[in-house]
Amino acid sequence: MNLSELIEGLAVTGGAGAGRVRVCDITDDSRTALLGTLFIARAGTKADGRKFIPDAVKAGAVAVLTDDPMVRVPAGVPALVCENLPVAAAVMAERFYGNASAKLDLIAITGTNGKTTTAHLVHQMLNSAGVRCGLIGTVEIDDGREVAAASLTTPPATELSRTFATMLENGCKAAAMEVSSHALDQSRVAALKFDVGVFTNLTGDHLDYHGTMEAYGAAKAKLFAMLPQTGWAVVNAEDPAGRIMAAETRAQVLWCSVKDGHRRPSEVPASGTPQHGLQARATIREMSMSGTVAEFAGPWGIFESRLGLIGRHNVMNSLQAVAAAWATGVPPGVLTRVIGGVKPPPGRLEPVTGPSESFAVLVDYAHTDDALNKVLTTLRPL
Repeated sequence: MNLSELIEGLAVTGGAGAGRVRVCDITDDSRTALLGTLFIARAGTKADGRKFIPDAVKAGAVAVLTDDPMVRVPAGVPALVCENLPVAAAVMAERFYGNASAKLDLIAITGTNGKTTTAHLVHQMLNSAGVRCGLIGTVEIDDGREVAAASLTTPPATELSRTFATMLENGCKAAAMEVSSHALDQSRVAALKFDVGVFTNLTGDHLDYHGTMEAYGAAKAKLFAMLPQTGWAVVNAEDPAGRIMAAETRAQVLWCSVKDGHRRPSEVPASGTPQHGLQARATIREMSMSGTVAEFAGPWGIFESRLGLIGRHNVMNSLQAVAAAWATGVPPGVLTRVIGGVKPPPGRLEPVTGPSESFAVLVDYAHTDDALNKVLTTLRPL
């Protein structure tokens, strides 16, 4: 792809002669630069990429993108300068990889807790429904052919666009991804085209980065501002911050709630909230160490299923996964089948012992006060 195509319409200076420069790769890591690479040179939290421009050029980089007009670049190599480097880099990465995210049904999950579980449930459900679905998250990345361990909850923009392109090549029609507040604040996902956004909750975490809960919530809300009018915002109605997410979106809102209940005739929740949108509700019928029986009611109708997960929070995760799968077009009859076959992701109330053992051992990643509280509250009665 010509450099001129990559920078078209962007507030970039220094692009004289860009039409003669052929770009064969994009990277922000000089160690991966090859012949024909566009090198993105910016200051990071641990290292300053601008210091590695000579290394990237020596390895074959044919152009440099930076936000520093004073940066020194070897003669003959175009130095492109823009003020908002993260957004420009994200847009260029999507262009280079053929706007891959727009060709997938892209489901994004954000929130303090529950992102990993919900993303894994959506991933499992869509694949079980016959829709090949990729996965990007804290634990692993599934590109449609290979599953590899993840290093970040949400990778850098260039890696995201490259992964989505690989998913398409491998036959994926959809992708589920976790989106961290850091990624939203740093514009790593600024050029992606989301179809469904899921908000799990907002509790105390990452304040060393965001400073205040208000700033933390505002970062999460950026995801919902990105959703198109034809998209869906699946929001935890029990979390006060859900109103912030809903206020920021043009998408249709589906409010999710969970209640304890005894076996009795059920009704679909009323279609509407004091704000706007539809409602979905999961009613817990039974819970034991072997799993949970819950009823799921929403715009898809009503069905009951036995889940291989325990905990009220996991019922919410399951409900939001059902809602996201429904929003991407999975038929109600198929939802009933696929939700019953899901398994918890590694380290999320993951059972070690079997149902025949005289005691139970589980592994959980709980690392915030809210997550630990939910785990203990779940397990003590059982």
